[in-house]
Amino acid sequence: MLTAVVARGIVDPWMIIGFSFLIACGGALNGPAWQASVGDIMDRRESCCRYPERLGYRSGCYGRTLVTRVGKLELRVPQDRAGRFSTEL
Repeated sequence: MLTAVVARGIVDPWMIIGFSFLIACGGALNGPAWQASVGDIMDRRESCCRYPERLGYRSGCYGRTLVTRVGKLELRVPQDRAGRFSTEL
């Protein structure tokens, strides 16, 4: 779609580069503020700390191969120490 718009002369490539630059600047200004506010939104204990109410902890991943009609998919399945994680399609 973008190629068609540029080919018809509606938007020139320099405008696209300029808009991309402005979007990246907005992200650079918004990113630190967003990261600072995440601590207020989420309980910090949920992310990494061990505490008695927590049910399980991650224990890495293991690989599985899923064979489909299209081909093979290499999957990384997360593990937890209690063994409660299960997958379904």
